[in-house]
Amino acid sequence: MLVTFITVWFQVDVISNKDFPYMQHLNLMHVASSRAWSALRAMACCQTGFVDRPLQRQNLILCAGVLQPLSACLSVQDLVRLCACRVQLHHATQDLVRTAMREQHGFVVSGCALGDLRALEDAPMRCEINCRRHEVRKVRQGSALRKIFVGSAAHLATQAQCPPACGDAWSARIELKRGQYNLELEGWLNPSHGVLSLFLDGSPLADFDWSSPRTQRCTHATQLHVRWTGVHCILARTDRSNAALSRKRRFWMCLRNICITVG
Repeated sequence: MLVTFITVWFQVDVISNKDFPYMQHLNLMHVASSRAWSALRAMACCQTGFVDRPLQRQNLILCAGVLQPLSACLSVQDLVRLCACRVQLHHATQDLVRTAMREQHGFVVSGCALGDLRALEDAPMRCEINCRRHEVRKVRQGSALRKIFVGSAAHLATQAQCPPACGDAWSARIELKRGQYNLELEGWLNPSHGVLSLFLDGSPLADFDWSSPRTQRCTHATQLHVRWTGVHCILARTDRSNAALSRKRRFWMCLRNICITVG
């Protein structure tokens, strides 16, 4: 949401109603975003109780409680413009940034500087794990990752824990902005493949069965909720299998790629 202040000045009025000692009249020559104006107007009405008094763009009634909820919706650029308008708002920069961090990114950086908020806004909103490269994953339990050929087919090469065993696990670090995402796993079904359990930051995410009567490409997908902006840990564990008991190695897990995109 972009709010552009072309010309801004403030005029402090004395309001006799003792319930609203911190009221101010904010005069805006222009507010580019109608959605921002609607949000300001609605919050002002709610905070002040002046539901019968028409609020014009040139005479917007604000109180101390309006700007902080609004800061939860604004980008760092808009907060810079807002805090530069008046000394009182400049002094409230840390409080406004703290609200924006908490509501938009799920945590607060010590100091609450605008630069910290900008760094959080620049966090990635897409992530990809190439499972054909062993250096992007760290083995947590079981054999090391090695180059294998799925179903003994020379053209189906990837990296997998070899030899496989029940309890095999690996992890990968990803950086994402807070939000809702789609996670897609691309790999191969095979008669000797197991069930992959995924965890995000220690919380169960989803289970995917990769066993099948024949070898074939497959994609599984699930929703991913990232609760805070920053670095996260994905853990993948294979401790179950629906493959035939007659198979000596029933816990193979051969993935090609993991892609996380905005949901």
